[in-house]
Amino acid sequence: GRQELLLSDLGTTLALRLRKADPDSAQRLFARTVAALADAHQRGAYLGQPQARNVVVDEEDRIGFIDFEEDPGEVMSLAQAQCRDWLLFASGTVRHLPFSDARVSEALAMGLARADPAVRSALAHNLRRLGWVRAISSRLGRRARGMASAIDALGAALNHAAQPLTPE
Repeated sequence: GRQELLLSDLGTTLALRLRKADPDSAQRLFARTVAALADAHQRGAYLGQPQARNVVVDEEDRIGFIDFEEDPGEVMSLAQAQCRDWLLFASGTVRHLPFSDARVSEALAMGLARADPAVRSALAHNLRRLGWVRAISSRLGRRARGMASAIDALGAALNHAAQPLTPE
């Protein structure tokens, strides 16, 4: 109706699935989630809060997004809102990943290669501005170090996504 939204069980959160997964399964799931985020962006959407706790995976391994309480598009451009999605996705997901930072960056690079150049430009700008956060958080507790890892992974992914593909 106009006032209600009825939902069924949308599945388990990505955070829980990643915590229970072996490294190879977690990497495949993470890569599929990156692809789902990139797909949403290519359709002209943004998600607002795509952290691992707001991403669901159903019994058929379909990826879904929840928690649309705020609308970043009210105060920022589409490119800025999509940039914000990448920042929140990485910072809210990296700490749950049981595999190397290099593998994280590879998966993110696949999604960012599909991103609009304005989104990649906004992301590069924001990552430069977050340099001081990275420097401080890398010396703190596990969750704070996750923020530093997310910033590093996005930076490496952006660099990789910006490289022209060479034929094999």
